[in-house]
Amino acid sequence: MATKNWRTEDWVAVYIGFLIIAVILAAFSWKLFDFGNLRSTFRWTTDAQVASRAPGWTAALDEVAKDAQARGNKGIVAADLGTQ
Repeated sequence: MATKNWRTEDWVAVYIGFLIIAVILAAFSWKLFDFGNLRSTFRWTTDAQVASRAPGWTAALDEVAKDAQARGNKGIVAADLGTQ
């Protein structure tokens, strides 16, 4: 028996997609989910702030290099020195 055109696999996927879109639009229009408070805030960092944090970053990277050298991982040590 031949399936009807509206019950083929392709059309079922279209119906499910429309149902998902309708549910999401309804949820946002009725404020079931309010993502208004989750907006990201982008803040600028000044040169002075970056410069004040750079010594800490350098110390952390030096610690990684020392640890890699102690463990004998020459790939990380060579990458740290820029001689890979």
